[in-house]
Amino acid sequence: MFEETFINFTINFNALNPKVTFSGGDVVSGQVSFELSKEAKIQSIMMSLKGKANVLWHEQRQGPTSTGMGRTGRRRAGGAQGRRRTYSAELNFFSLSHIVMQTNDANGHTTVPPGKHVYPFTFQLPHGDFPSSFKGTYGKIVYSMVVAINRPWHLAKEFDTDIQFASRTDANHPHLRVPLTGANAKTLCCLWCTSGPVSLNAQLERKGYSPGETVKIIVEIGNASSRTVTPYAKLVKEEIFYTSGRQKRKYLSSVVQCRDGQSIGPHTTDVHSELMCPIPENATLTIANCQIIDVQYYVMVALKISRSTDLEIKFPISLCSIPFDANRPATAVPLQNQNPRPYPGPYPNQQPGPYPNQQPGPYPNQQPGPYPNQQPGPYPNQQPGPYPNQQPGQYPNQQPGPYPNQQPGPYPNQQPGPYPNQQPGPYPNQQPGPYPNQQPGPYPNQQPGPYPNQQPGPYPNQQPGPYPNQQPGPYTNQYVAPYPAQNPGQYPYQPQGTDPNQYPAPHHN
Repeated sequence: MFEETFINFTINFNALNPKVTFSGGDVVSGQVSFELSKEAKIQSIMMSLKGKANVLWHEQRQGPTSTGMGRTGRRRAGGAQGRRRTYSAELNFFSLSHIVMQTNDANGHTTVPPGKHVYPFTFQLPHGDFPSSFKGTYGKIVYSMVVAINRPWHLAKEFDTDIQFASRTDANHPHLRVPLTGANAKTLCCLWCTSGPVSLNAQLERKGYSPGETVKIIVEIGNASSRTVTPYAKLVKEEIFYTSGRQKRKYLSSVVQCRDGQSIGPHTTDVHSELMCPIPENATLTIANCQIIDVQYYVMVALKISRSTDLEIKFPISLCSIPFDANRPATAVPLQNQNPRPYPGPYPNQQPGPYPNQQPGPYPNQQPGPYPNQQPGPYPNQQPGPYPNQQPGQYPNQQPGPYPNQQPGPYPNQQPGPYPNQQPGPYPNQQPGPYPNQQPGPYPNQQPGPYPNQQPGPYPNQQPGPYPNQQPGPYTNQYVAPYPAQNPGQYPYQPQGTDPNQYPAPHHN
């Protein structure tokens, strides 16, 4: 069988760092190795790499209750009915393919003997700001590699593995090197008795960390109450999953690490302490560059107070792929949008935008715009425009336009236009009116119209109409109708009445 032919299949990567992670633009190299239990014919070995993210979760919605009658006639109570709704989304970042081995034999395949075989491969990941690998409860971001071995007359045998992708985020950025401080306080009371205040001040060394580091927290506690307080710190991870367009979301929070400090008795002030909160080596990096998945972290420093709610302070932090180095100068620009960008936009050497105190725009030698104190426009030697007190325009030998005191227009040999005292138009030898040899129209005192041999129309004092041999119509003083062989009157074969001025009477059988 095919499964028995290939054994001990492995994909080994040449590590670029101790964690064997890869980032956008890295060159990935390694070896595909397997053993053959018998001779096999191989056409090609293909490798593909895909980066994608997807989310999926279900929600149960409660519906109205219902009741009904049982077979015995008794009313039975109905339980709550609900609908299960599914939410999902998917993103594809890239898809690559690479040929590891392909035969050049005329037969279309290569005969490979039994034993162990190793095939090296090398390819480059695309450049881009892709999110780090992540697997959560309701979604994941994976970069999967599939190796397919194609044999004649056999289905392709596929082996897959995941590569660990790490987005390039630098904890040495100035925004992530700034210390974080916070304070909170509360007054305890029980009925009409009031206790002294409890205060908490905390400070973190910086905002940017890497997996495997330890967050050092300096706390200052004041306990003027009559109760015992205990400081503690915990690292919390927030996972947020979204549908397309972020119209729906699913939130999940989990405690990654927690450390307790020493208890402080009542009426104790000015207590300084340090809390150490380690970050696990396998912690997922902060993800803020994916449309459907967010991964965020914060450190919560709190005081546990007996018979009262905790006093809390939260510090958001970022887990980066490039660790903090105190001896290294601060990075100028972050490599991932972990927070709102406080730096200029995406064009090289661009100055701040179009608001107050704006510098000139991105075009070289640009003058101020088209508003107050504007300079002349972009055409060389242009004179003022065509309105009052306007000088001649930009066309050669052009005279003023067609209004009062207007001279002839810009067309050669053109006569004045069609208004008062207008001379004939711009066409040579043109006579009045639009039709040649046209006589006056069909209204009062109108002469015959433009059709040959046409008689006057059918209105008062009208003479017979334009149809040949037509007799007068069927009304008063009407003569025989205009159709041949028609009897008088309106209806076929109707006899004529006795009164010559009367309408023809109907005839009944």
